[in-house]
Amino acid sequence: MANYEKDKVWMFSSSPQVGKWYLSDSMNYIKKLFPKVNKLVRNRVAYSAKYSHKKDLSASPLPFDLPVLCVFCEDSNKDQVLEELVKIGTKREDWKWKYNSETRKDWKEGGELYERSKRQKRAYLALKLQEEKLEKSE
Repeated sequence: MANYEKDKVWMFSSSPQVGKWYLSDSMNYIKKLFPKVNKLVRNRVAYSAKYSHKKDLSASPLPFDLPVLCVFCEDSNKDQVLEELVKIGTKREDWKWKYNSETRKDWKEGGELYERSKRQKRAYLALKLQEEKLEKSE
């Protein structure tokens, strides 16, 4: 049965059994891996996949974190999806599982990702301000 959730922008209707396998790594690694992951989606092993491409760090909610690759699936086939991710050359221990409802909770005010994002954004802006001051003084 679908659950309804609402945040400041979106109204969600989703199965509580949908989640994702995710890993953080270098952009080069993720870009090389993504075509293989995309085949799993095309072959309907996984529901969908995405990665953060962060070219503009000022637009990123977590500018100091490594890029993230997410592979979405149902709880009922998450073990099968993980096995397929291992078959395409990844390490089982690099992947972490998280339900979508947990992610939405983490991005709400007071949540882990929300708070980390606020801290990183402040640090990023302070760094940029410092760089501008240094450039002006040269």
